[in-house]
Amino acid sequence: SPRHSDDEDKDSMFCRQLRRLRWVTAKHLDIEVVESSDKAFTSLQRAQHELLTMDMHRAPSDKLKHIVNSSKHIFNALMEAQSGPASADDFLPVLIFIILKSAPHRLQSNIQYISRFSNQNHLMSGESGYHFTNVCCAVSFLENVTGKSFKVSDEEFERLMNVNPLAEDGEDQIDSRPRPEESCAVLTRLLSLNNGIGELFSVQERQIKECQRLKKEFALFRADLVDQVQNILSEEPGKLSSPSQQQEAFKTLATSSSPPPS
Repeated sequence: SPRHSDDEDKDSMFCRQLRRLRWVTAKHLDIEVVESSDKAFTSLQRAQHELLTMDMHRAPSDKLKHIVNSSKHIFNALMEAQSGPASADDFLPVLIFIILKSAPHRLQSNIQYISRFSNQNHLMSGESGYHFTNVCCAVSFLENVTGKSFKVSDEEFERLMNVNPLAEDGEDQIDSRPRPEESCAVLTRLLSLNNGIGELFSVQERQIKECQRLKKEFALFRADLVDQVQNILSEEPGKLSSPSQQQEAFKTLATSSSPPPS
């Protein structure tokens, strides 16, 4: 997607920040929905999927739709866990946790892209605007977290933030997704595979058209051959009175009237 010169830097910095925060668990955010029920768990997985596939679309409206759908899945999970409506206070911590654990590809770039190219009146009001604002707030929270954000001391926070992110994984993972940099590679391979499948369909379509062309040519050749045989039979019936004579004449005519090479 189009972006200003600092968008890639923002993506890289945010990706590093998420890796440093891998120790954060659902308990640090005071949320219990992750382990509440299978249905809630499935809704959270769907919320992750919506954010992870957002970058595969080009239109800002399509990207925004993924944000809205992700938020709806989170609200569904909360309603399932609480057996009733969920509030904004319940929603935002779960959204933060979903972003933290899924690490959506180029999230910063996609947020900037939506901000620049969406209808501003639509973006600043209604359902889409509400959910987009929440995502922006969640990203801002993750960029500026402190020990107080997770109710740990400053010393403990510094220690945890400086632990090798590849050595320890946080608990309460929603799934066993690869790390952010591995996810980027997976998405790239999927896009490449998709292009390869598209090429195979194109080849298949060309082969089908060629078969149809050959079938039409042979049908025309057969019709022309039958016409020629009928003309001979009508013009010189005496010379081809016996079946063997007719068969021999047909073979001779077929050999001399072979269809042109394709």
